[in-house]
Amino acid sequence: RDPQGLKFERSSPTKVIIFGDFDNNDWVVFKEDYYSRWEAYMNNAEVPVLANNNNLILINTIKGDSIVLEYKGLAIEIFFGAMSLLSAVTILFIFLISL
Repeated sequence: RDPQGLKFERSSPTKVIIFGDFDNNDWVVFKEDYYSRWEAYMNNAEVPVLANNNNLILINTIKGDSIVLEYKGLAIEIFFGAMSLLSAVTILFIFLISL
């Protein structure tokens, strides 16, 4: 088949639902940088997520009509993200009190 555009819905920065009519061993390229923590699911089964030559997300599909693509952050990433947010709020609070 010739390449075709697909519709997608980004429900959060870490979750995307891609819609289409997929068969077994179709390939979908999603224009987002590939990181090893991206996971894809079709029909509640995990499907392979790889990187193409341009470091974009490449998904090998099974028969279905949608792909759920999720970024699963490491616990340490979530911890340091929360600490960074807490630090920024604390500094802002101290700055506002000192005025």
